[in-house]
Amino acid sequence: MRIFTIIFISVFFLAGIAWVNVTNKPSPLQFTIPAGWPQPQYNFKTNPLTKEGFELGRKLFYDEKLSKDSTISCASCHQQFGAFATYDHNLSHGYNNTLTTRNAPSLQNLAWQKEFMWDGGIVHLDLQPLAPLTATNEMGETLQNVITKLNKDTVYKRMF
Repeated sequence: MRIFTIIFISVFFLAGIAWVNVTNKPSPLQFTIPAGWPQPQYNFKTNPLTKEGFELGRKLFYDEKLSKDSTISCASCHQQFGAFATYDHNLSHGYNNTLTTRNAPSLQNLAWQKEFMWDGGIVHLDLQPLAPLTATNEMGETLQNVITKLNKDTVYKRMF
């Protein structure tokens, strides 16, 4: 009976380890370049596409808590129904009912771009979200406060 208990516990333990390893391994997403298109500018080797990263990005994109007063998300200006742009007025609306100095451009084919923002002031896609997050007339938040908010959220902790 004792050997049966030891075997059962060992198998259960090994199955648990296998389950943890499987669930913690990212699920890669395939990035397909359309026929006839050039290679993208973005280097996916430094930030590989995964299903988990995609889901995290989607949650962050629609989350209003990233703004100073928790009323504005990236999607507030990059409206899904408007091809992820602001199309129905000249300037995007920002924190504290202010207007931004520009209209939010559409978010498509970003992997092929070398520069971001209307003036080309940002030259790397991974850094681009920092500008609207911290602009006082856009989302108006500090990076430290964003990190604090995300650290307090158990869902984000799990997703990261």
